[in-house]
Amino acid sequence: MAQVNRNKVVVRKLAAAFFVLAMLGLPRQGAHAETTLSGAEIQQVLTGYTALYDAGERQYFEEGGFTPYLDGGQITHGRWEVRGDQYCSVWPPNPAWACFDVVRHADGDVSFISRSGRTWRAEMVEGVKFGGQ
Repeated sequence: MAQVNRNKVVVRKLAAAFFVLAMLGLPRQGAHAETTLSGAEIQQVLTGYTALYDAGERQYFEEGGFTPYLDGGQITHGRWEVRGDQYCSVWPPNPAWACFDVVRHADGDVSFISRSGRTWRAEMVEGVKFGGQ
């Protein structure tokens, strides 16, 4: 009988150890979950929304591809579009388009990630949110 009890204890310990190992191997969910967005998802997440960036800048994404950007009381106007699975923008007088991966975080924020890995994180709010709006 003692041997049977020892075997049960060993089986339970092994089951617990396998459970812990399995959990360590699973992708992390919850507060740290991120999803890289597809082109269609980028279009949906940005169009008609204002990005409130961590450093205080604001950028609105109009349906027609225009995008005003507010930084320190100055507004500049650029254009945006989705190319493949990336958000792309151009800011005159510079004629070069820059494209970014877009990642949605579990809290609803999005990050724009450049080819070099530089990241801009923003809270997305519906409508135009410049100034006291």
